[in-house]
This record gives sequence, C-alpha cells and structure tokens, in this order.
Amino acid sequence: MQSDSQRWNLFGLDLDVWVRTWRAGWHELFWGPAVGIRRVLEGPVKLQRTGKPEPESEFFVAEQRVEGGLAEAAADSAYPAWLLPAEKVLVREFAVPDSLEADIEDAVMLEAQSSSPFALDDTCYGWSLRRRAEGKLHITLAVTAYSEVMAFLHAQDVGSVGQDELPEVWCMAEDGHPVVLRGFGEQKRDANYRRRLVVLSALLATCLLMVVALISLPGLVRTMQADNMEYHLRKAEADAAEAVQLREQLVADNSRAQAIQSLVDQQPNVRAVLGRLTTQTPDGVYFEELVMEGGQVRARGWAVNATQFLQLLADDPLYVEVSAPSGIRRHGRTNLEQFTVELRLADAVPAG
Repeated sequence: MQSDSQRWNLFGLDLDVWVRTWRAGWHELFWGPAVGIRRVLEGPVKLQRTGKPEPESEFFVAEQRVEGGLAEAAADSAYPAWLLPAEKVLVREFAVPDSLEADIEDAVMLEAQSSSPFALDDTCYGWSLRRRAEGKLHITLAVTAYSEVMAFLHAQDVGSVGQDELPEVWCMAEDGHPVVLRGFGEQKRDANYRRRLVVLSALLATCLLMVVALISLPGLVRTMQADNMEYHLRKAEADAAEAVQLREQLVADNSRAQAIQSLVDQQPNVRAVLGRLTTQTPDGVYFEELVMEGGQVRARGWAVNATQFLQLLADDPLYVEVSAPSGIRRHGRTNLEQFTVELRLADAVPAG
C-alpha cells in the first residue's frame, strides 16, 4: 500500500489510481484465467488425488481442466501437483472493493493472516479471483498450515526432496474450482511461463519491426532514389559548370589569340619592306641606321644625292608619307650628304 506522501499527482489529478488500474489490467491480460494467453503459453499440470490402489490424476492448463486428446498430449510434459484433502485446508470467500485490484496481493495477504488459525510463520495460503460484480472483487481464499502440507507430501513420498523439487499443492473450492497454494512447485511453472512471455514478446517485437520496415521500405526506396537523382543532378550541374568554364576559357583564349593575330596582322611585313627598300636604294646610298616601329620606318644614312633618293621614296606608293625631320648636310671630306628620313607605310605591304 502507498502512503499519501507517495501518491502520484499531476496538475491536481491523482495519477496513482490510473497507475494501479493499468497495472491491474496488465496483470489480468497475462495472468487472468479468462484470457487465452495463459492457456496457450503456460505448461500443463498433472493434478494427482490420493486414492487406492493408485492415485487418480487430472490435467489442467491455466487452472482450467482439460480432457481427451489435450490431456493425453499434456501427460509427458505436465508439472506435478497434489490435491490437498479438503479436511486439511480452510476455504472461504470474501470480497473487496474493485478499487483495490492493483493492490489485491496485499489485500489477500492481510486477509489470510488475519483469518488464519495457525501460527503466522506456519501459515500458507492461496487465492483465486472468481468474479467481479457490483463494484467488488470476489475472491476464494484457501488457508492451511505449512507443516500440515509438508506432512501430506511426505506421506506421498515427495516431501523429502529439496525446495526446488517440490510439486505444486492445490486445493478445491466447494464448486470444484482449483486454488493453488503459494510457496511450493508453482514457482517453476510461473518462471517458465514468464520466459515464454519474453520469447513471445521478442517475436512480436521482431514481427512489428519487420512490418514497420516493410511499410517504410517503399518510402526508403523513394528517398534513396531521390538522393541518387539529386546526386547525379548535382554532378551533372557540376560537369555542366565545368564545361561552361572550359568553354569560356576557350573563348577567352581564342579572343586573345585573335587579338594577337590582329596585332601581328597589323604589323608590316618587315621582310617585304626591307626587300622593297633595298630594291629602291641606288648605288651611292648607305644606311647607317634603320628602325621600324609598327607602320613607321626611320632611316639615317649617307647618299651622293640625298634629295634624289628622298624623291624616289616619295614616289613609291608603299609609303603614304615621306618626311625629313632634319635637313640634309654635306660632309666635306667624303663629299656625301647625310640624311634622316621618316616613312609611314601604307596599310597593305606587298610581299617583296
């Protein structure tokens, strides 16, 4: 039982009631005799009654009697149990409010201790929830002395085994409904049932995960496909950007090449100019310096008749302009005239 200080509250709501109700429903789902889970997973019990010449036996699953083929199938794997004679056990019914269902174990223990005529350390009991009616839980309670039970088991040649090897001990209510006494061999059956519940839960969880995986698989495939398409799209965009960059680089390189070629084309044919100038230069003309820059030619030299040579150049259509930036000077000792002439070439210079 919980004290008031241990009760759970949230925003003024008593959550303790909800928790206890949930626990009770969970217990009923897996341990209640009305639910088929126990009948499927719990092992059978072979209940033996004292009799002459041999004990009589019946088979039960989840405290429910089975007969015919089910009984024959259960014979080899059944847990042993002995039916305590009615004169050795006190059986009674009592009722508690259904609000105590989550704490029914504590309620039954208090009832057994308060109603037992035996010493507290010699009292053993069992109980069974029979029905729910009018807001109450109707419980069958069986109380006896532990020493009486052990004496009975010794009489059946099974009381001298260890505690872990003891059989189950049952008794019957007046209506023939079985009640299992606590603290004997029933713990082995309960532990085996719990193990099977764990295995079943694991299988159900695995199946649930598989169902979730199967449901999620199409979406996962679509996601992977979308990711793959996005990857290829990004790669294509990157390749396209690289191709555009290469094309732009090629265009730029081509433009530079064209610009260089244009500059080259704009330069006069030096070989042709020199060849033409050499052809036009008569004997008696000597060049001292010849400089060619773009479409301009500057020449300095000596001539027997510099004026005649300059006129010859002026008459040539190769030159659109012929000028002498400095006057003609005659050198007295050589009787030669020194000249400087600047020539501007025409746009088209024929090959020499």
